[in-house]
Amino acid sequence: MIRAPEAFRGGRPALRYALNPDCYSLLCFYAEGNDSSARIVRALFSATGGRRSEDRGDVQQQQPEAFYASVTLALKRWPNIRAIGAGVSGGVADGTVLSNDISSFSGLKIAQTLSQQTGVSCSRG
Repeated sequence: MIRAPEAFRGGRPALRYALNPDCYSLLCFYAEGNDSSARIVRALFSATGGRRSEDRGDVQQQQPEAFYASVTLALKRWPNIRAIGAGVSGGVADGTVLSNDISSFSGLKIAQTLSQQTGVSCSRG
């Protein structure tokens, strides 16, 4: 945290707090496509919400392991990631993917699996 004095407006001086954008990062990724062609879209955001990086990549193998591996590579590339936001098309209930255009994702608990594999908090949106 960075503390900066606020402009004097009479009365008691106050301190304003601002979050250091380098404090941590958030990784967001989205899996899109179908059984014949899939793509991963990854974006890295600073603690204050500024986009730092974005990349897209086609995946030859439409298996969940390929997507999990992509997240693991991102964690190695950007070690200050403290949270992951995961997205896939389709319906989700109680954290489980009910249906998806990539059939191998149906029945998975993506956020729970990523949290267990990486030790980083993960949310499915």
